[in-house]
Amino acid sequence: MPDVQVSPEEYRSNVEQMILSVKDNVKGVFLMTPYYMEPNAEDWMRKRMDTYGAICRELAEKYGCCFTSNTVILPTLHGIGFTRTRSVQP
Repeated sequence: MPDVQVSPEEYRSNVEQMILSVKDNVKGVFLMTPYYMEPNAEDWMRKRMDTYGAICRELAEKYGCCFTSNTVILPTLHGIGFTRTRSVQP
């Protein structure tokens, strides 16, 4: 099976379509960054998840959604990276 990836443009389009499909029928929309447990900021997949997270933040600001980031890396414990969640209101 070939490796299939979602480009940042496709990710943005998908998330934006989801927001637009529900925003008029709900009290609020929450966007959360993708969860990826990789402390190495140079890792390719970590970079892509950071890009996706930036897209979530931009769309949250654009549409007045609540935004939560899972990308705050805390110190490594026994070789395992831990994340802390923080919320940002638009």
